Amino acid sequence: MVAIEGFSYAEAANILGVPAGTLMSRIARGREELRGLLEDNARRRAIRIVEPGPARAVPIRAPMA
Repeated sequence: MVAIEGFSYAEAANILGVPAGTLMSRIARGREELRGLLEDNARRRAIRIVEPGPARAVPIRAPMA
């Protein structure tokens, strides 16, 4: 109601029948949770997971004398 409909915190709290402080606290927690989810999603897209391929034989050179 606050973010989308444009109601003030006091108006939204009155409509919902809750104290304004409770509404503000819940909105703040929701925004924090959403921010965390968005950061996790961005981090997952930035991290590239590379699966190990089959082992390859690497020739070993004998030490030169």
